[in-house]
Amino acid sequence: MKFLNSAEIFPAIPIEISTSTALALTYAQRSLKCTNATAITLTIPLNTSANFPIGTDISISQYGAGSVTFAAASGVTLNSSGGKKCINGQFKMVALQKVDTDEWLLVGDLI
Repeated sequence: MKFLNSAEIFPAIPIEISTSTALALTYAQRSLKCTNATAITLTIPLNTSANFPIGTDISISQYGAGSVTFAAASGVTLNSSGGKKCINGQFKMVALQKVDTDEWLLVGDLI
């Protein structure tokens, strides 16, 4: 059995996001760095549009002043404590994990 180190799980260079977008398979097991001065919405697509494996983790940080909000495509369930779906400000971080076919968990510093 091979154990992965943190560099294999989350490569050192984050993917920069500067506009609203739907999550893409290239984001799986990666870190996203949201850098815009205006609001960004990250949409979680249906499994039929982007077949992320169950257990996929994605970390997301807000580097820009623009808020980062998460939206679920129709048919996708996005669970979070208190139904919060927005990163709580600049230099804060959250994580997404796919827990079932069209179900994700959002955790971290949310408002």
